[in-house]
Amino acid sequence: MIYCDKGPFGTNITAEAIRLVAGFLGLGPTIECHLILDGDAVYMLKSGQDVKGLGVDSLDEPLELLELVDADVYVVENALAERGLSCEDLVDYPNLHFISMEHLSRMITDHSSVFHM
Repeated sequence: MIYCDKGPFGTNITAEAIRLVAGFLGLGPTIECHLILDGDAVYMLKSGQDVKGLGVDSLDEPLELLELVDADVYVVENALAERGLSCEDLVDYPNLHFISMEHLSRMITDHSSVFHM
């Protein structure tokens, strides 16, 4: 499991978390890897963002990579609410799941390895 709570702006940590998930999933069908977005990392999935004026790389490439590897992405609902966002504010991604803090706690306990980025 890759747990990311860093925003997509100012650093490339969120994009690298996505690349790490893609790398694990690329190892074959016996590898299971999930991406958890919490905290400011939820901004990665906000639809309609225009980052040209920020001088940062487009968010489209990492999102396309998620689709390419068919990754499951979990968003912590509290993180959305704390940032004034709702599920409807996010990009349309078929493997997007919304979880509570309790569900996050169970996922962390159930996974054999957790990378915090």
